[in-house]
Amino acid sequence: MTWSPTRPARAGRVSTDATVGMLVVLAGLWMFLAPRFLAYESFTAVSGAERWAFPGTWSDKTAGLLIAAAMITRLVLPGLAQWCMAAVAAVGAWLVAAPFVLSYGSVSGTWPAIWNDVIGGVVLLLLAAAGALTARE
Repeated sequence: MTWSPTRPARAGRVSTDATVGMLVVLAGLWMFLAPRFLAYESFTAVSGAERWAFPGTWSDKTAGLLIAAAMITRLVLPGLAQWCMAAVAAVGAWLVAAPFVLSYGSVSGTWPAIWNDVIGGVVLLLLAAAGALTARE
């Protein structure tokens, strides 16, 4: 008899699922921290508004918290994985629309926030689609 190692039937799925989940968590963490790292408070200084008045600050922080909540739910209740990925997709769609809905452009120099939200939203939409596919298998 010859010994031959075999892979567990679900090894590929778990690995891909975990990778997608970790990337979504990192994207959510970035969205929560982006206002600080991209200095969103400097946008309001130009317009004379209060530090937290820029709508992108609250939008991005809320998006990060919603992503965290969805991923914790997915971890605790794996049966809801597809719903959690749908929630992540909804947050991604919001991030793509937020700069236009909340008029980021009305404040001078906000292009870092605009690009951060649009690119971050597209990345989250792609990760949500990948996460939904791995959860379905």
